[in-house]
Amino acid sequence: MTQFSYFTSISEKLINGLRRIQSIALDLSLVPLNDNKQPLGDGWQNRPMKAVELSAAINDGGVEVPIKGEIKKIQLQGIGLLTGRPITKDGQTYYLMALDQDGASAESKILELSAREPLPPTVAFTSGRVGRCQYLFLVPEEYKNAIRTKKVKTGTLGDDGSSEQLEFRWSNLQSVLPPSVHPTTGEYCWVEGCAIDEIEIAIAPPWVIEQMLIDPTPQTTPLLETLFSTAQRSNGFQKTWTDIDFALSYLNALSSYRADDYDDWLTIGMALHSVNDSLLAEWDSWSQQSSKYKPGECEKKWRSFSENGGVSLGTIGHMAKLDGWCFPKTSKGDRHFHNRTQNQNRSGENISPSKKTTVNRDSSPNNDTSNPDPLDLSATVSTVTTILKAGLLDYSERDRLDSVQTRSVMSKAAFWQLVAAIRCSLDEVNNEDTARFNQLIDWHNATLDFKKILPHQLSEAFVRDALVLNIDPVSLWQYFLPAILSLAGKRVNLDVESHTLPAIAWTCLVSESGTGKSRAENLILAPLKLLQHQENQRWLQDVREHKLSLKAKSKDDLEPEPPRPERKYLFEVATIQAVMRRLAEQGLNGSLWARDEIAGLFKSLGQFSRSGGESEGLECLLKMWDGSGSFVDRIDAEKDSYAALETRLNIAGGIQPLAFRQAFKDPDDAQGLQARFLYAVPKVHPPKRIKGYCQLSKLLPELYHWFDALPTGIIKLSRDADNRYTNLVEQIGAQAETSSTPTIRAWMRKLPTQLLRIALGLHLIEYYFDRQRPFWELQRDTLERAVEVCRYYRSAFSVIQEKAADSECASSILIKIWDMAVTQQNGVTPRDIYRAIKAVGRRAASVGRDIGAYTLELLSKLVQMGKGILEKNGRTIRFFATLNPPNHPTEPDSSQERDNRDRSSLSVTEATETQFHVESGSYPSPPSELSPMTVSNEMDSEILNREECKNAPSSERVEEITSPQTTEKILQNLERSPKGASLRWLLQFLADLEYQPAARERFSSNEQLIATLKEAEQRANGCLEQLTNLVPDYFERLGTALGMVSETLPDTEQELTTEVPPFPQNQRAQIKPDNSQLL
Repeated sequence: MTQFSYFTSISEKLINGLRRIQSIALDLSLVPLNDNKQPLGDGWQNRPMKAVELSAAINDGGVEVPIKGEIKKIQLQGIGLLTGRPITKDGQTYYLMALDQDGASAESKILELSAREPLPPTVAFTSGRVGRCQYLFLVPEEYKNAIRTKKVKTGTLGDDGSSEQLEFRWSNLQSVLPPSVHPTTGEYCWVEGCAIDEIEIAIAPPWVIEQMLIDPTPQTTPLLETLFSTAQRSNGFQKTWTDIDFALSYLNALSSYRADDYDDWLTIGMALHSVNDSLLAEWDSWSQQSSKYKPGECEKKWRSFSENGGVSLGTIGHMAKLDGWCFPKTSKGDRHFHNRTQNQNRSGENISPSKKTTVNRDSSPNNDTSNPDPLDLSATVSTVTTILKAGLLDYSERDRLDSVQTRSVMSKAAFWQLVAAIRCSLDEVNNEDTARFNQLIDWHNATLDFKKILPHQLSEAFVRDALVLNIDPVSLWQYFLPAILSLAGKRVNLDVESHTLPAIAWTCLVSESGTGKSRAENLILAPLKLLQHQENQRWLQDVREHKLSLKAKSKDDLEPEPPRPERKYLFEVATIQAVMRRLAEQGLNGSLWARDEIAGLFKSLGQFSRSGGESEGLECLLKMWDGSGSFVDRIDAEKDSYAALETRLNIAGGIQPLAFRQAFKDPDDAQGLQARFLYAVPKVHPPKRIKGYCQLSKLLPELYHWFDALPTGIIKLSRDADNRYTNLVEQIGAQAETSSTPTIRAWMRKLPTQLLRIALGLHLIEYYFDRQRPFWELQRDTLERAVEVCRYYRSAFSVIQEKAADSECASSILIKIWDMAVTQQNGVTPRDIYRAIKAVGRRAASVGRDIGAYTLELLSKLVQMGKGILEKNGRTIRFFATLNPPNHPTEPDSSQERDNRDRSSLSVTEATETQFHVESGSYPSPPSELSPMTVSNEMDSEILNREECKNAPSSERVEEITSPQTTEKILQNLERSPKGASLRWLLQFLADLEYQPAARERFSSNEQLIATLKEAEQRANGCLEQLTNLVPDYFERLGTALGMVSETLPDTEQELTTEVPPFPQNQRAQIKPDNSQLL
């Protein structure tokens, strides 16, 4: 029988690995390793071996290496590849380097340093630990003396507690190759498809070499280049000193006696090791001046030093200054750094401190000039910027800044104010803050597309009634969802095996007073209020009849039946004790607690009690979110005690932003009150009268009656929906644990439950409109629609947390400033901002900046991000926010600043195309939701031919689709464009359609409307790009307006159909109304 071996000895594995290395015909320098990744023997950097030599040594029982002066034979357990060594490929000489990715955060650091460019395919290997990998690259020969090993910390701790980093490995280092032994994972292995005999070693990308350069050329920030003239930097401060430069300068200044003192010698080695691994050769060379020097001793000690040994560059710097070191001044004739090897004493000769050279070649402390040339303002700014951008340690940075201050023409106070300003511009808003801010902007602009989540008839009613009420449709949804679930009550539950979900939703609208919360509540809850009133009248009548029965009852008569408890469809003003008592009387019914200002509900729970203690009422309320009941015992057990096994209490209401901060004071949400609510931030529309009747007023009573009579039973997920939900739970859980704040984590942890409750409500709605769907089984498509709703809620809650929290995070401050400016048509000043947002003042103080100047710097950041513009009028500066800047904005010059502000603030109304019948001859206008509109800068100067638009109405109606302050400027621009006539004609055509009286004056029949529409199509084809740049939603609005106007015109047999040619962003607008609804 054939025997199979499941394990191969390490020696056989190493021999197979060496054969793969030999097959590539590259002369790689290798070293033998033990089972702990350490090279065997002393001076291993000077004893490289070839693959064939190591194979022979393995077969011979081991490799012979020197250890403490003796030759020992040891069997190797791994193979190390020496980096920084030359190899020949295709007749050219290259040098080998390794890029060591130490942790998952190092992978992100690679993308950051490479400007998001992925690494080229090359040889790669890994220990098997997550996020660990090394890549091999070839460095052209001309860079061999210009680069060195470099480590870039990521600021993240790995799973072993050590700092994750990205290391660019160069000379005197070795990287462990597969299949060497790894002490934790067992064995190194090649990355799939990237073994040494499967792919060639790639040339190092330019950014890798740039990172390793010893003397990178400093760059000046564009901001400073625009503020100051491009004068020449004066007097040699051309080079930014690195920690390695300082270490070598300090080392050269040390007295020779320190090499004889063991403690000093060891401390100097530890300090050099803390700076860079590549400084071993310098320490060894410096040590040779001592008579106690032993070959290999420096290397042995070097390997024993830990990464954080407590001795740093400052220690050797202190020694050097005691020995006479001072910061070198550059002279006009010598502006470059010396080659470090030329200043090292390799002969062992003792050199006195007075004769020891400094950083500059052939210079000494005695011949440095005492009166260096002064730095003018421009040179001071450039030099300070270079130093601050170098990312030095605090003591090195301060030392260099002090030197610059002594040479600068600026006063000391002005100089340090300049340093604070430049530091703030460089560091205050980093890339992470910018990315977070942009994400918050996206979340701020998020909307809920009801056409995707609701049946057609209901979604059309939602959108149409929102137009009539001039509110965001999400305001209607926030009252609608808990209303229908309260009517479902205990009749239906959603079973997911591990637990059962009740029909409960707590929703909250977060917006200021006067933004339409009451209008939404009145429309959605009007049928419930009517039912509650009727039920109250019934109950009062029963009570009166019961009293009369008691009064007429004789002693022998039976006790009359007590009146049936009042059905509570709705609570408004109530105490928690009263609510609990009434819920115990509801049987299978649920109830809705609705407050226009939900802060009043919290007050009834004692949320704002002066004692500050936890409220028992709040604890009772929190239990009801899960449908839990109550068992209340009073002294009078018969009259006052009651019990409810389950309850179904839904909550809906609104709250103002300031009241939100008071209601939810706990930033960690320890009790989970915030986490139980679904929040929405409705878009605010300017005041506008919309004529028309609401369709939901007719639709809701019948729908509510159906919900109130649901059959009793358990609804379950379909198999497909169940699998999808399992996946969603894991995704949401992972997102929750990565959230930065406890409040968001708590809210996200309840999101899977909220998802199913929303899905249950959508499932019942869908069945009401489509009885072909299975009632007792919730399908996956319904679950996906619930996911869309949850995405919106996730965005809204994140924005609320940023706006409501008093956070000093840069992204949080920026979103508050931007949101504040969006709502102010006249812009905001720095004073407006720092008076309203207290975190701005605290953050300015922490960075040593004047609060006004600091606020202006934040506004400048917003302008750089394309989120607004600054306008200066005398000493007054105002910031105007933009909602959606152009895709390719151009930086305005000073003469066009006002003009561009006008253009960026242009706004148009936006309507969603609906199909409905308007009653009583009233015609709803489109909504006034603001969206950005930009004017094309490509318009030519040709004068508008006014004859082409003589039939168009006056420009007043054009103002209705633009900002009134900027209409005149737009028309002036149109008149200078060769396509201006068509553009103006199309704008006024849309204005006439949206302005109903003008439309009825201009069009006498649908045939005339169709003919005009064909002309509009021809004109649009000739100026499509300019039109969509001017009004991005022109075609959507045109379709909506056509639907409204056609209902008011005489019928025609001709079908109204037109298709607009393709326009940017792969969008296509087709206007094809149904005859029965449009004509």
